Amino acid sequence: MQATNPLRPFLASITDKWLLYYDLAGVRTLTIHKLYCKYGLAVRVAPNEVLFSDVSVVSQIYGQQTAFMKAPIYDSMSVPPMGIFSLRDKAAHSQRRSLLSHAFSQQNVNDCMPTISHKVDLLLNAFRHEQGAVTDVLLLFRLFSFEVVGELFLGTSFGALETGTAPQFMHDMDRHFLLGGIEWSFPWLAALLRMLPIPSLAHYLGARDRLAQFGNIALQDYIQRYGRDTKRKDLLTKILVPQGQAAAMTDRETFMEIGNLVFAGTAVFADPTSFFPDRWLVGEPTAGQKTMFMPFSKGTRACLGKPLAMLELKLVVLALMSRYKVKLPPQTTKDSMGLRDHFLVLPKSGKCELIFEPLERDVASKA
Repeated sequence: MQATNPLRPFLASITDKWLLYYDLAGVRTLTIHKLYCKYGLAVRVAPNEVLFSDVSVVSQIYGQQTAFMKAPIYDSMSVPPMGIFSLRDKAAHSQRRSLLSHAFSQQNVNDCMPTISHKVDLLLNAFRHEQGAVTDVLLLFRLFSFEVVGELFLGTSFGALETGTAPQFMHDMDRHFLLGGIEWSFPWLAALLRMLPIPSLAHYLGARDRLAQFGNIALQDYIQRYGRDTKRKDLLTKILVPQGQAAAMTDRETFMEIGNLVFAGTAVFADPTSFFPDRWLVGEPTAGQKTMFMPFSKGTRACLGKPLAMLELKLVVLALMSRYKVKLPPQTTKDSMGLRDHFLVLPKSGKCELIFEPLERDVASKA
């Protein structure tokens, strides 16, 4: 989006590098929120980039006929061939989305219920081992998500919930976005770092290549075990077998998408930076709140995995809240749960530690 009016801050009209410090510090989102509070609903962050927190422009930016696509930085978020997450060309993105979207229909996701329910059972088993003790639920929930998508897109399990250990793929995903930002802002630095003969650094920088290799190996293993048209109750089969007259994606395009799929304003919300769950329970949301609440984005860029994510959320919340009461341990504080934003948003401490104690009726039933 071209900025033609003198929006502030002034430094942003000269360079986009001023924001790099806040990116590396993991506070980009909070910094931009402060800019909205100071300058209004439109702020410049680079010579040719303006951000909006304005209900009136949402449909123009996110609508089906929008002329606005993702920023050039997304070019650094993938390796060729580009996956749907990084595709910026409108026609190419539309074509790829049409090849993938049917796999995520509510019916197809519902067909996967037995697999997802089995993973919920494994998650509950992990909580049983931890009950009464301090538990890092961020880790367990992430492991659960990886286990679900592993079964649905790879036909296999990482074994993460049984071991309680994050697979290498998850570590590489976390590194991938930070590395993409560095390569976009300082390509010369990324090239220099790759030349240094330091094994640990080389391993860290190899995250993106390992993600691509992982997708390729996983796809070939799946095809060898099950074939292409398997009738399995998973989502990869739906992707391998295109609908109607659509041409199937190449294997390379498919395994790049596997990596993507295993991965997914002040004036509107009062006190938006505060943790206030009751805001969703008191009264009906306003039209502006409905418009600006976009956890899965909107329009042509809306998250394909929303039906799967919502099903997982409902099953997990029901399973846990019907069995446990939740307490806050002393080490979980406002500071430990502060925002750390390196494209993926995580708590500053890297953990979300809680204590889960069985409900009295659950204890009585075991007596």
